[in-house]
Amino acid sequence: MDEKVKPAQRPDMRSTDPRRDAAERTRQILEHVGNFGEQAGDFDFDQSIVPDGWSYEWKELTVMGMTNAARQIELSRFGWDPVPTSRHPEMMPVGSTDKNIVRKGLQLMERPAEVTDFAKKQDLQAARTQMRSKKEQLEGAPVGAFEGHNKGTPMAKIKSDFSLAMKVPD
Repeated sequence: MDEKVKPAQRPDMRSTDPRRDAAERTRQILEHVGNFGEQAGDFDFDQSIVPDGWSYEWKELTVMGMTNAARQIELSRFGWDPVPTSRHPEMMPVGSTDKNIVRKGLQLMERPAEVTDFAKKQDLQAARTQMRSKKEQLEGAPVGAFEGHNKGTPMAKIKSDFSLAMKVPD
């Protein structure tokens, strides 16, 4: 009579002390999660992990499950490179074989901080130029272009405030 060979059962990975195992797993979870009452956003991370001289940002990898190759080329052209999972494995699921850090269609990318600072200065300058141009257009409009006027002066007044969430270096 042929006896079927039973496959070996998976070995128990726990030690003989379940309380110690539970305490160790609790430590791991709480170390990773932090305070349950203050849920971090999907894309929050400890900024202290960013190497000196570099900046990290989340950039789109896919939209509705499709990769936009032209956008990936543009990101590369402006100096953005994917952050490898090997550098921050804690940011990916245990056992992940993904080469880069990806969450919900966004990929964590890096480039030298000096390049990011330069780009932010250019963006700020472009925004100010656009504001100045629109202000000149409105102030230069002929009387009557807007409802009402005050002794030949357009009533359109523009107030602007340039406040930044972060300081842009000179």
